Amino acid sequence: MGDPIRTFTATKRPKALIRLLDSQQIEVVLHSRLSVEDVLRLVAEKLGLSLSDSQFFCLGFSDHLNNLHWLDGSVMLYDLVASTSNPKGTLTLSHHVRFFVETIYEVQCASTAKLFFFDIHNQLARHELLVASEDYFELVAILVSVFVPDCQEHTIAEAISRVMPLSHPPYILLKTDQSDVEKKVFEKFRYYRRLPVGTGMISFIKLAEKSESYGYRMYEALNENNDKCILSIGYKGIYIYRRSRHQNLITPYLAYPWRVIDNLYYRDKKFSIEIREPKKNQSNENVADDVILINDRQLSEAFSHPTTQAISFITNST
Repeated sequence: MGDPIRTFTATKRPKALIRLLDSQQIEVVLHSRLSVEDVLRLVAEKLGLSLSDSQFFCLGFSDHLNNLHWLDGSVMLYDLVASTSNPKGTLTLSHHVRFFVETIYEVQCASTAKLFFFDIHNQLARHELLVASEDYFELVAILVSVFVPDCQEHTIAEAISRVMPLSHPPYILLKTDQSDVEKKVFEKFRYYRRLPVGTGMISFIKLAEKSESYGYRMYEALNENNDKCILSIGYKGIYIYRRSRHQNLITPYLAYPWRVIDNLYYRDKKFSIEIREPKKNQSNENVADDVILINDRQLSEAFSHPTTQAISFITNST
């Protein structure tokens, strides 16, 4: 059997176009026995990922709301494209980090760290990485040093627009106007442009790891009152956010760390979370660690007073 990876050759077979985090694309000619797991191995080989590091990544596709849906490794891509409205067309998939690590030093390969950098950059550009203002200026400065290293003071606005195409998050512009953001970013850029690119990337990742929303995927959802909310799932637990109608601010509201979740239920297109109640003899210090209402100084600029509960939950005494 020939190599299924081709460079845009004509074929009557359906194809999958795999978009990589470094902006490369791979075209895969599909056959009936080619699974998602097979393609992940091919991509890992192309990108130089070790076997253990390759487990952090997965293939997915985005829906009309830009929500990312992961594909199980056993899925046959030929069957997936055959079930679409264009069975002989091209299936477009993305290669992303699915499982983020607590610290980047847990990965083995430099190529893995680089892909983490790209995915976190995407999260910041989508305004989903919530950080303090000074951290934000530093993150953008590092991005400019990596992607626009020859930037000058009079071109900083153009450089920022290249690395942050959706402009700055609203919660940043609430307290700092556009021109001041550019000045602060350039001040920090003058330091980072002297560093090797790899050092800048690691500094970017380490700074992003401080954020409570680091590595989280956000999904549009409806709460029990049919109000729109944002469901965020990551390695620390499940977070619920509200979006301000007037200022388009993403405001953290509820948090469910994995350690307090007993079960997740899905019935009639509704998710419910069953959480355990703290034991009666549990110290106040431990109870504070499991508190459901978020109180994080790092995200204080994005907070607002909550008015609605964003997801239903069931308490379970232990």
